[in-house]
Amino acid sequence: MTVMFIATIQNFMGLSTDAKPTGAPPGSTFFEYDTKNTYKTYDGTNWTFFDSIFQLTGMKAATVDLKQAAGAHLLYTATTQNVWVNSLIIRLPNVNVSDDVGAITGISIQTDDGTPQVLLAAALGVKANLTAEKQFICSTPILLVAGKKINLTIIGGAADDPTVCDVVAIYQAVVSGGYLA
Repeated sequence: MTVMFIATIQNFMGLSTDAKPTGAPPGSTFFEYDTKNTYKTYDGTNWTFFDSIFQLTGMKAATVDLKQAAGAHLLYTATTQNVWVNSLIIRLPNVNVSDDVGAITGISIQTDDGTPQVLLAAALGVKANLTAEKQFICSTPILLVAGKKINLTIIGGAADDPTVCDVVAIYQAVVSGGYLA
């Protein structure tokens, strides 16, 4: 097949019992709102099931400042439905917390379940590891039940200087409508 440039892609929506359009530009999609399935056409006439993890995936950014009191600080809440959290990344700013003379001794990230699901263990989030622009990637997937939270816990006390960390969670709704807030 020759590479094709497609200037206009169309997106259609209907029931699974509806006839899919013919003559649509290649690359167009058809979303069946009763089944939540998506189909894509490669030639404008034939439609194939399009199973993309990206159509179900969400990304939610947050920030948290380590210059605040020791304890749990909310990052995310599973809203409406259960959410499958695939990974979480936290990045420290260009501030070296490891040399702070303040009370902070470390951080951890976990759910607020009766038995918390740990995304970043306190043993990894120790003060010595909180260096400028350090990134922690938590890639053990967890199921976050609707209404449950993911918290960052500051251990010991506040950092000496403002230390606003960027946090990004990549997640999927288990049932349509679930998301992280």
